[in-house]
Amino acid sequence: MKEVIVFIEHRFGEILESNFDALSFAYRWQELNGGEVSLLILTSEEKKEIFNNLKGLGNKIYFLKNKILEEYHPEFYLNAIKMFLKRKEDYLLVFSQTANAYELAPSLAAEFFIPVITNINGLEKIDDKIYLIRYFYGGKICGKIGLLDEKSLILTIQSGAFKFEKQEFSALIEEEEISLPIEKNTEILGYEKAEAGEVDITQAAVIIGIGRGIKDQKNLPMVEELAKKLNGVLAGSRPVIDAGWLSKDRQVGSSGKTVKPKLYFALGISGAFQHVAGMKNSDLIIAINKDENAPIFSVSHYGVIGDLTKIVPALLKKLQ
Repeated sequence: MKEVIVFIEHRFGEILESNFDALSFAYRWQELNGGEVSLLILTSEEKKEIFNNLKGLGNKIYFLKNKILEEYHPEFYLNAIKMFLKRKEDYLLVFSQTANAYELAPSLAAEFFIPVITNINGLEKIDDKIYLIRYFYGGKICGKIGLLDEKSLILTIQSGAFKFEKQEFSALIEEEEISLPIEKNTEILGYEKAEAGEVDITQAAVIIGIGRGIKDQKNLPMVEELAKKLNGVLAGSRPVIDAGWLSKDRQVGSSGKTVKPKLYFALGISGAFQHVAGMKNSDLIIAINKDENAPIFSVSHYGVIGDLTKIVPALLKKLQ
């Protein structure tokens, strides 16, 4: 059975939240296909203590230690991972989908001449065969990739695709101080944070998502008031963003952001799979749509069939 090796990313002494996307996939794989879940951490002896909270999250924890691995550098990290993988035979190397993964995953696949599949959004087993699910053509097509009996494979996992449920393991910890060449062809000059939007919808506990069914921009104040009453934030599907009614940083879906709030209100959203991909793991989904056959009702926990421009004002009155 394959060993599922999850690469753990960190930056400036903090473990990235995105690691839990890759871990969630690994647990699902283990559930369906067996094998061990391992964590691969590149760091230094001085910084390894920041990973103490991860020690119960896998069957094994591999620490590759060197002073030059304290922070990410593509050449140093590639050399360290190559050294590690040369001792492995049958494995699944799993990255969360980040800028670093886009750099490391294809480079390692080319080095070892093994397949790499990016942007994994789902995983299922049919008749003892494992299928990976991902979107193609900018999220317009959802496809299943059946796995052949490949010895090894490299994957990147889409943010929010798998719901994280903490597992407890009695981890075997292996630490190794490694020697690496210090010559490099690239120099990292620094990190610049992307300009923040009005609000980070990925961190919101309550989201009011609006779609084409809102009909007109003049109806925005009504749903904004609902968001305020519920201590939530406003987000939208692609048609609303393309119309310029909400900013791009509020788009939910395969071409926007993936969210996992406690409550997702889908107002006038038809439920195209591109949008559903970005909110399907919400704890509670309530949909309002006048089309009783709208796909959104297949993923919602509660649904109301009707005109949102009449239902939302009635709901606001109840909330006063």
